[in-house]
Amino acid sequence: MHFAIFCRLRSDSQAARVALRLSHLEYIRDHREQILFGGPTLGPEDSPETMVIVIKADGLSGAEQLIAAEPYTASQAVFESIEIRPWVQILPELTAGALAQQIAGERARISACEEPKSAPP
Repeated sequence: MHFAIFCRLRSDSQAARVALRLSHLEYIRDHREQILFGGPTLGPEDSPETMVIVIKADGLSGAEQLIAAEPYTASQAVFESIEIRPWVQILPELTAGALAQQIAGERARISACEEPKSAPP
């Protein structure tokens, strides 16, 4: 399964984040086989606001374990909140034609929901 993890930075986390950055980057490097992509969203003056990573894990508990051991999280000094949600990859396509199949499926679903138009009396 894939999971998106959103880690909102505390407003007072700058010093802790700087002190832990090397450990954080090494942790990311050591778990890069599980991480599909990641990085921060930026706020005013290009300052980091939310760390977003998408990972592969066997289940929610695996995602929770991965983020709990991450140095920023483990310090309890960097993130004010962490949200983990299941994530479905649309792009880039995992298999050729997957997006076209999704579109065809949606068209079929919409078509099945439409009521047939009756002829005027």
